[in-house]
Amino acid sequence: MSYQAYQVIAKATKDLRDASKILDRRNAAAELKKLLSERNLRSRLSEEAIIAAREQEKSSPEYILRKIYGNAIKAALYAANQTLRSKTSKKNEDITLPFKIFSIVDKDSEAAIALMKKDREQSFDECEPFTFESFDRYRGTNAHLTLVSKKELGELLKYCLDNLENDEACEHAEADLLNMLQKLCSRPDYVAHFHPNHDVINILTMVESILSRDKVGGTCSVNAAKAFFNLFHQLITSLSIDISNHIQPCIALIVDWVRRCISRKGTSSSADSSQIAKFMYGVAADVLAGYPEQCIVVLGADNFGRDLFRHARKRWSTSRGGERHVLVSYLSSYM
Repeated sequence: MSYQAYQVIAKATKDLRDASKILDRRNAAAELKKLLSERNLRSRLSEEAIIAAREQEKSSPEYILRKIYGNAIKAALYAANQTLRSKTSKKNEDITLPFKIFSIVDKDSEAAIALMKKDREQSFDECEPFTFESFDRYRGTNAHLTLVSKKELGELLKYCLDNLENDEACEHAEADLLNMLQKLCSRPDYVAHFHPNHDVINILTMVESILSRDKVGGTCSVNAAKAFFNLFHQLITSLSIDISNHIQPCIALIVDWVRRCISRKGTSSSADSSQIAKFMYGVAADVLAGYPEQCIVVLGADNFGRDLFRHARKRWSTSRGGERHVLVSYLSSYM
């Protein structure tokens, strides 16, 4: 059988990887993005994967699709790195190419997750009686939806973190790279493939670096704080992965941000600060609820607990919506 959809994607992927000149690379990238964005082509590719899986006894359609899409992501990473190493003038689209391909590949699973979330909220609205069976059904329901493999997720995370330390890349796409980081941290089927020690430490280090140098907040700080919250919420709540080794640096990062807010009088009520506070105290609430005994020791050192609690009380009077909801969760966990 002739797998036409596969051949089209495979050719576009090869063209991107083989492009040696920047203009050819950009044209090949645009063509691959265009093809992958076509719903009909992706549907035909899925149908071909089902047929191919029947012909290969030990393969599944998901495995075949992961190989195809994985090659596209690897080609995008290779092309982006080639551009970054060259002396040519860079554009935002050159640096964010792997993120664009990644987002297109998992577009269908994002839609499936949104639908499940809507169904879950409707079930809660209808006051479905709580049972451990229903809890397990709603927890981690997207565990097998992604078509991005563990290897590609690791390479995307490395690319993101490496280029957040690259001044030239940050000049063109820092906010987008941080948005990529928070997306990678946003789903349990992504975070489950992170290394529980060095990947978590590297993300914490990057978040601290962004927050400490951003004087008044902004898109970069908000995205960094969101990545921080997403990561620990998935680790603790969705995946139940042991993070006891990260409790001290995690709380220290939050307290450092709190103390910078205290030292900058008059800026803590900004919209960006409110967003960041929601993410910071969201992490604090999750950590306190999940690891109360370890937190007692950490919060008792260097006035961590006092500063964290006092700042929460100060923010309470002006908090609204999501920030107030998170502060309620934090104060409940603290008490």
